[in-house]
Amino acid sequence: MVQSRGQVHLPPSVKAPAERGAVLLLSIYLLSMSFLVLAGVSLQRTLQETQLSTRSAQTQQALWLAEGGLEGVLRALRTSLPTLDVEIPSSLSGASYRVSRKVTDPSGQYLITSTGTIQNVSQRVYVLVDVGPPRIDFRYAGFWGDGAYLSRAIVGGIDTDTTPAVIKHPLILGGPSPSLQSPTTGHGDIGTNATAPNSIEVRHATVDGNILVGAGASDPSQVVQIVDSTVTGQVKPLADPMTFPPIVVPSVPLLNELRNLTLIGQKKCLSPGTYSATSIFLYPDTKTGQTSELCTTGPVDLYVTGPIEVARYSQLYGQPAGNAPFQQHYSPKNLRIFAVPKNPGDEVSFKRASVAAAALYAPDMPVRFVRGNVFMGSIIGKIGRLSRQAAFDTAPNRPKIYHDAALDRLTIRVNSTGTKVTVLWYGTSPPATPP
Repeated sequence: MVQSRGQVHLPPSVKAPAERGAVLLLSIYLLSMSFLVLAGVSLQRTLQETQLSTRSAQTQQALWLAEGGLEGVLRALRTSLPTLDVEIPSSLSGASYRVSRKVTDPSGQYLITSTGTIQNVSQRVYVLVDVGPPRIDFRYAGFWGDGAYLSRAIVGGIDTDTTPAVIKHPLILGGPSPSLQSPTTGHGDIGTNATAPNSIEVRHATVDGNILVGAGASDPSQVVQIVDSTVTGQVKPLADPMTFPPIVVPSVPLLNELRNLTLIGQKKCLSPGTYSATSIFLYPDTKTGQTSELCTTGPVDLYVTGPIEVARYSQLYGQPAGNAPFQQHYSPKNLRIFAVPKNPGDEVSFKRASVAAAALYAPDMPVRFVRGNVFMGSIIGKIGRLSRQAAFDTAPNRPKIYHDAALDRLTIRVNSTGTKVTVLWYGTSPPATPP
């Protein structure tokens, strides 16, 4: 420290008291402002997170409301058709729904748009449903609820939408068995709901497709017994058992009544419509050598309350609309047969060298094929039997059934009890194809 004429001079590094106080105040101020800024940012972030959390909760609640709003309309669809293209409040506060008919299938498909709203947050769900009499799933060559026995049989697939089915016929009664001349597709699946061991037996046969067994089968291979046979697909369980809606024959005023239909060396062709019969028997006339033939000239639904027998060299088949009678333009989707037994012994049978092209739904009746017949389409029955004695075991003499893929593209319904509502599609965005 240097003294000069009564004054004290401090070193440069030492501040005066007033300067030290100003620096301290400035530091405290800057630190306080920093804390305030950080607190503001934290508060803003907390508010944003709260808002996001609240909006997320409202979004989820709105989605729940939208889903809950569907329940009422789905219940209503079981009893009556809804009002179309009108916003309808749901029984749940804040939920509403709109129902539109799907133009591509005006007979029974509806698009339901359900909206849930919480304050200003809305969520929508879209559901495509099928409403009406139950659909029948004709995607198998043969499906038998209680099992089947295939011996020296051939199972395959065709597609009459892309390739006409050509059958080579015998020229005379007693001649060689008919045979399919068209290429096959290899989609001849068969199945059963049964899970017991050996419910399906395949002996000296060919199955060009999969074999499906009852849902829940712990070991599907035990349900199917395969002996000296070729199965090109897999043996596997169904995801869900096939259901069999009961058949209700439409009231007589709606039908063209056939009653007991028996043809002996005769021909008959049905125009498009719905028919019923107490039985169907197609026999050849052994005196004249004439065979019997029952066909359609367009879509026909045929309800039969009794046995069906297509005997030797007889034919039962559908034809596309516009065909003249007896052209043998085989189209299984144009003849849908719904059969119920009248007596315990009633069955559906296709005898030697017969030809049939139909979709057959007979869940309570045995279905039997013997020696050299050709069946095209799809079969649903109680028990199946396709067999031929070893003495006649040549390819033409084997019973043959071919699933027609054209049935997969067609909605076929059975007149039954009640209305069935089936969810076909669900999503939180509109379907890709417009309704």
